[in-house]
Amino acid sequence: MSHDIRTPINGIRGMVDIADHFPDDPQKQAECRDKIRSASGFLLSLVNNVLDMSKLESGAIELEHKPFDLVELSRDTGAILMSQAAEHGVSVITGDKGGVKVERHLVRGRFGLRNR
Repeated sequence: MSHDIRTPINGIRGMVDIADHFPDDPQKQAECRDKIRSASGFLLSLVNNVLDMSKLESGAIELEHKPFDLVELSRDTGAILMSQAAEHGVSVITGDKGGVKVERHLVRGRFGLRNR
């Protein structure tokens, strides 16, 4: 759980640092704000899930079935991970094919992840 909370917080902090580094670049500022919005939304969702734990423990939880965009979720998660990787000097290379991420490698990391 602690990793799940730290990842979006680190992403938010990283985007603020990047935005501070480019004060005169409105495009970079907008990009950072979008990523901060995404990471903070993820964090809010996580907090809401934690708060629902009491409902789960009491057996009073109801599952919510609603559609979501898997590509958008993947893109948002990737943005958070890339920010955190950059903080540690790790390069993340992504390739897109038809809007679906097909490869992600950690260049100097200990492992790689490939989706095909």
